[in-house]
Amino acid sequence: MLMPRNTDAIAAGCCRGARFNATCVDVTETARELCRGHLCGPAASRALGEALAAVAFLAVDAAPGERAILRMNVNGPLQGLCVEAASRDGFVGLRGYPHRKVIAGLDESEDPRACDILGNAASVQIALTNETRRLHHAAFEIRGGHDFSAVLSKYHAESVQRPLLVHVATSLYGGYLNFARAFVAAPLPDADPAEFDRLQTCFLDGTVSENLDACVSLSDLCAALKLDPPECPPPRPVRFHCGCSRERVLDMLARLGPAELRALAADGAARDIIEDLIETGVEILDPVQWRCPGMEREGLARDFGERLVFHGGVDNQQTLPFGTTDDVREEVLKNFEILGANGGYILGPCHNFQPVGPPENAVAMYETGYNECVY
Repeated sequence: MLMPRNTDAIAAGCCRGARFNATCVDVTETARELCRGHLCGPAASRALGEALAAVAFLAVDAAPGERAILRMNVNGPLQGLCVEAASRDGFVGLRGYPHRKVIAGLDESEDPRACDILGNAASVQIALTNETRRLHHAAFEIRGGHDFSAVLSKYHAESVQRPLLVHVATSLYGGYLNFARAFVAAPLPDADPAEFDRLQTCFLDGTVSENLDACVSLSDLCAALKLDPPECPPPRPVRFHCGCSRERVLDMLARLGPAELRALAADGAARDIIEDLIETGVEILDPVQWRCPGMEREGLARDFGERLVFHGGVDNQQTLPFGTTDDVREEVLKNFEILGANGGYILGPCHNFQPVGPPENAVAMYETGYNECVY
């Protein structure tokens, strides 16, 4: 599953006057795309969205290379789920899946409740790991009505042994996930118990829920709760990240049918997944459709030229079929100058030659490369 980056983020900071750490998590776009990719119905979408928001919070302090994993087995119709948040250089990568994707009866409801989806008993496992070993592991049971706010509260109480105020929320609209967010307020050891009680009231009376619904920033949410402005670094972007091996990616592609492969090939705006492709071992990018959004040659060369060979790049939608031989020559030289700056450019069209294109343009492309583009 290859998905674009989005505006999801984790914002965390310290309200020093109130002696509280505050964290706001928004995983809406990532959760939507994962739900679409897994073909989840409304009930599974709600559970997966809340689980992703919860596990993103668990990774808020993770160093690059560390990850938080949340697994749940429940006695409700969902049966269970598994989600993961991995701290990468510059972003937090999410992935996950529910055990059941379509739940008859609940999917027909306009607003299925978490307790109906999850049931009244759950076995929870939370692990923090890095690339070589497990850093922390917790396993516990939850009985009675529960949701992911309860999961985080119990985990924090047992692992840190301090109370936690948390609200994990999702909304459905027309059977689709509308948002998936969380807000967490964690008191520092010297926080005033009266301030904790006051904030707890804001969680119980709907103040936090209303502001999460409105998609306010962390600073706005703290202001609504009458907290001093949080001191915080820039928010950390959140997006889908699988990190599958090269073999698994190739196996996945081998299982796709002709129509699905054509759909992948037809979308040349691949900028948002190039980093993922490099991490799986890809060394040559083909095609290079530089007229697509985000695929500008200068940006590709700047960000990936040291790690990728670019193959193609001579436009076959405008230049080759409808341009002159001079247009073709100019584009070949420009590609060589920009994409070939580090020696990593293989001349070619960005796709198959189109029947409407004059043969002399194809000849001009190769002659220009042969005669004028020499390292």
